[in-house]
Amino acid sequence: MAERLPERFTRKNLPLLIEMARVLEDERRSPDPREFAEALGLDSQEALNLGEELSRTGYIDARVLPGDDRIMSVHVLALTERGLRAVGLWPSDNAHEQLLAAIREAEGATADEADKSKLRKAAEVLGSMTQSVATDLAAAFARQMAGL
Repeated sequence: MAERLPERFTRKNLPLLIEMARVLEDERRSPDPREFAEALGLDSQEALNLGEELSRTGYIDARVLPGDDRIMSVHVLALTERGLRAVGLWPSDNAHEQLLAAIREAEGATADEADKSKLRKAAEVLGSMTQSVATDLAAAFARQMAGL
């Protein structure tokens, strides 16, 4: 079986999406992905590339201006329902997403770096699972806790 590449949504795309959501919610203006690059440890072009990817994959509604060999700008208009669910601003019907959101919320709420690291790793593992595997895992855990 071919080896999978490491999951990066929770490491790169999601932090950018969260920052864009904060600006849209709090400041009611259209954020530019480049304004978060330094704080997120990205260069400007990588931030634009991630913004384009968030648009292409349905997390944000944006106007993307492509250049000959790179993205020139990403004008974020709004988060889509998918984006709102990813950042926790919209309820999820999916138990997998709800558990992932709860883990991310716990990570944000704790000040202990060791706990943050463990929760981040748990989110990465859960995020890399398919929905059906994660649902089966959650069901098995619930059965075990119930003594069934």
